[in-house]
Amino acid sequence: MIERGRLIEKLVSTLHLNVAERKALGPEPVSRIEISAAILRIFTNSGRFPPHARPWQPGLTVFEGHFLELLGDGRIRLWCQRSLVTNPAQLGGQIYQDFSDSTKAIEEFITREWAKGNIDGIQFVE
Repeated sequence: MIERGRLIEKLVSTLHLNVAERKALGPEPVSRIEISAAILRIFTNSGRFPPHARPWQPGLTVFEGHFLELLGDGRIRLWCQRSLVTNPAQLGGQIYQDFSDSTKAIEEFITREWAKGNIDGIQFVE
């Protein structure tokens, strides 16, 4: 059986769990604390969450949505980017907010990215 923490890491990273993985989560609801802990583990290892997200650079496809980046001075930057509707390789908009505390940055990420309180239909509770 796959460890619950690893399943939640997969959920926050891929935004999907298959039927067997959903069953393996068990009857306990997923908590926001578990979501935060999974993101923190991934962020600590890679300096980004999700690890493949980057600020847009000309010639590359825009990563759409929110992501976290550890800056050289220890601050955590929460980005939000969108491409142009007509061109996924052209930046349509980009904003960011800096945090000195990873816990606060992750909480803000969760609030903005999963405002409806679910990931792939899996509800998380406070």
